[in-house]
Amino acid sequence: MRVARDLIEESLKSLEDEFGERFVRIHRNCLVARGELVELKRGADGHVHAILRHGDKPLEVSRRCVTQLRDVIRRL
Repeated sequence: MRVARDLIEESLKSLEDEFGERFVRIHRNCLVARGELVELKRGADGHVHAILRHGDKPLEVSRRCVTQLRDVIRRL
């Protein structure tokens, strides 16, 4: 399991490095197109979720990504 996680992390890091102007990480294993982000909302469970322009449901945001995502949304 650890190997798969490392491969996913490495792949996402490569995509972030190459296409960082188009994508932003919202979770340890998830990138989202910057243009899809609408806002961040805190759920009743206390977790922050990203609301996407064309998404059918909010996506949970990692705590370590919240600050970066707030900055990205302010600049959209």
